Amino acid sequence: MYSPEALEHVYNLLSTHELMVEVFVKGKAYIEKHIFENLDQVGITESHIRYVRKTRQPYKNVLNMMIKNKENIENININFANKQDRKLIKEKLMELKHITITSSSDHNIEIGGETTSKASALKVLCNKLEVSPECIMACGDSTNDEDMLKVAGLPVAMGNAKDSVKAMAKYITSTNDEDGVAAAIKKFAFK
Repeated sequence: MYSPEALEHVYNLLSTHELMVEVFVKGKAYIEKHIFENLDQVGITESHIRYVRKTRQPYKNVLNMMIKNKENIENININFANKQDRKLIKEKLMELKHITITSSSDHNIEIGGETTSKASALKVLCNKLEVSPECIMACGDSTNDEDMLKVAGLPVAMGNAKDSVKAMAKYITSTNDEDGVAAAIKKFAFK
C-alpha cells in the first residue's frame, strides 16, 4: 500500500516528464490515452506494443486518476525508450521516501508501496498456508525477484535470468520460453 504522501511525491515527479506510465487500480492497468494511441513512437518492441494494447486501458490524465484513487493503487510502472531517461528518473525516485523501486527489465521501473515486494507477498502466503518459507520454491529472472528468492528455501533462476539472480539460485532451470518454471516444478515438486 502506498502512503498518500509518497503518491503525491511520485505524482509531482512524473507529471514533469513525458513518460509511458502504467497505473494499476483494482486489477486493471491504465495508460495515458495519447501514449496508448501512439505506442509505435515510444521506443518499445512490437511484441510489447501488442501486449500493451491487449492488457492496458487508455485513460486521459492517468496521473490525476492515480491521485484520485490513492487507496486503490496496486502498482505503478514506467517504461523507457532509452537508458538515460531511466537512469535520471530512477535517481530522482531514489530520493523519495516510503516507496520501493524494482525493475523487471532494463527498460522499466516499478514503483511499489513501502512494504510492497514479492518477498512480503511470499511471507504472507506462507503464513496463510502455515508453511515455512524454507519449504517454498520460487522462480525468478530479474532484479525484482531477488528479495523473493532470498526468502524461499529453494531459489530457482530461469535460464535467461540476470547474472545476479543466477548467483543467488540453488538451481538454474531452462528459460522462460522453454517452460523453465514447469521444468523446475517437475524436478522438485513431483519427486
